[in-house]
Amino acid sequence: MRSRSAFKTTMSLVLTLCLLFVLSACGGGKAVKSDTAAPADSTAASTAASKEAPLGKKYDRIVFQKFEFDPKIEADYPGAIAECEKSALDATIAKKIFASAEKEATGAKYAGALLVKARVTNLRIVSGAARFWGGPFAGSSDMSLQMKLIDTSTGAVVREKELSTNNNPWAASWMWGSNDRSLPSDLGKMVAEYIGTIQPSR
Repeated sequence: MRSRSAFKTTMSLVLTLCLLFVLSACGGGKAVKSDTAAPADSTAASTAASKEAPLGKKYDRIVFQKFEFDPKIEADYPGAIAECEKSALDATIAKKIFASAEKEATGAKYAGALLVKARVTNLRIVSGAARFWGGPFAGSSDMSLQMKLIDTSTGAVVREKELSTNNNPWAASWMWGSNDRSLPSDLGKMVAEYIGTIQPSR
């Protein structure tokens, strides 16, 4: 009886320690989060974009300014912002809806272009260790940004938009965390999708 009781006590202790490890692993990497940015899935964001009115005029050239972010985000997730930025530009180029799409060069003038100015407001990517040990209980990964589209001829902001995405923690567990790691790239593609939807056809 004593051995059985001791075994139960030991198992309870082991389970408690495992739970504490998972919770501590999940708590890491919190970034600055906007009060207004509510995570949504890619499909919902795409549907919302399709209902928006197109821009007042068609632009032949689009320029992406370097994305802004809180330094803590880059410290917690090095390279994630650059990946999101590159994904947005690459996906925009692939759509072929602008004659020219490029990154902003220091000191360059872009008359008549559409300037994309974005700030990443939140980023949380569940680590591989937390996903391995905690599975779906490690929670969702999510990322949000605020974007302004500016007409460089007038300096006027022609559109403001918040975009965000998150993943399904159960699906992330089945995929061994691959859609945790792809979140910055996914949000970049959402930026391109949104811009493509509001660019007038003529």
